[in-house]
Amino acid sequence: MEKAGLADIDETRRFLGGRSRSTLMRDVATGAVPAPIRMGNGPKAKLYWNRAALHEHVERLFSEEPQGAA
Repeated sequence: MEKAGLADIDETRRFLGGRSRSTLMRDVATGAVPAPIRMGNGPKAKLYWNRAALHEHVERLFSEEPQGAA
């Protein structure tokens, strides 16, 4: 995934390991994943994630890896 621009929900799900839409949205609600940007109103609104924020999130996860983990 490129680091610039926006990623739609499918690209975001793939980037974060293929998690389901419901798991992704649960992680967003708990603050475990960066929040998306909502474009549009009502049922046709689309969600997009900032690619740079997703990359930073994943880098932070790897830097917080417990010591002794292989």
